[in-house]
Amino acid sequence: MKIEYKREYLITGGTGSLGKAILNQLEGNKNIKGIRIYSRDELKQYNLKKQLEGKDMPPIAFIIGDVRDYRRLAEALKGVTHVIHTAALKHVPIAEDNPLEYIKTNVYGTENVMMACIAANVKSAMFISTDKAVESINLYGASKMCAEKLWSRGSIYSGGWGTNFAVVRYGNVIGSRGSILDMIKLLDKGKKIPITDPEMTRFWIPLPKVAKFVLDCLDSCMPGYTYIPKMISCSLEVFIKATTGTDESNWKIVGRRPGEKAHEMLINQEEIFRTNEKEDKYIIAPQGISLWITSLKDCLYSDDRNPLYTDNIEVIKGLLNGD
Repeated sequence: MKIEYKREYLITGGTGSLGKAILNQLEGNKNIKGIRIYSRDELKQYNLKKQLEGKDMPPIAFIIGDVRDYRRLAEALKGVTHVIHTAALKHVPIAEDNPLEYIKTNVYGTENVMMACIAANVKSAMFISTDKAVESINLYGASKMCAEKLWSRGSIYSGGWGTNFAVVRYGNVIGSRGSILDMIKLLDKGKKIPITDPEMTRFWIPLPKVAKFVLDCLDSCMPGYTYIPKMISCSLEVFIKATTGTDESNWKIVGRRPGEKAHEMLINQEEIFRTNEKEDKYIIAPQGISLWITSLKDCLYSDDRNPLYTDNIEVIKGLLNGD
């Protein structure tokens, strides 16, 4: 990642898994003026500050605030050049029972961040999205889809000469807080592992790779564009076998939770006509722009239609090891 001038970063939800991974990527970087961590939980900020002690980090400021609070965001963004917006409510079943709270944070909160970025004349701002925003069937995915649409129009709202707004979209992160790996680690060894549906498929990507991808895209993104890393996908059966070394005799099938899909998507039928495939990623142009003849013939699903789909347990083990 090439940085030609000193930047001031602000990361919303910066005490989460992705925020921490981004900080790890920025360790030792002398071309950064400072990093601001904007989040609600004072205990998580305290713990993160302790974890960073002794590391060669740029100056870091911890700011207590909620993305629902525009005035606080406006204060926090003064002098910031680059924003990574990770803050969100993310639990799919809980979203089904608390739709308004998810809309307040994921949609209205994103609007607040976007408008505060414009007011502060931030240079570039990246929104962190999810495959669940693509043809969503649950409230969480729908809220992220709305936020994507809003964010992608931000460069127009800024007059075309202000903040550069772009989106990164990806699937399940290996190593993130709340991931399937964490749930497995919490289980007593004598109990069976609860699995929703072993035939369900998901996209998977290691946390450090996501953090690097976000920073690289922030460095070179175009306004209104969406960036998607190429990701391995597999069934839950293969993933559980790779992560736990267990087989069907150790599992308890509990069925799908409210709002869950059998297979996820990263690119839908409408988007393939404005998608450019690169060696390591897909780039989706904004609606109304067709710059390329697309190389995609179908949507990007997490099942065997994904070119990187695998049923090889060793491949997944390599992914877990960061290969």
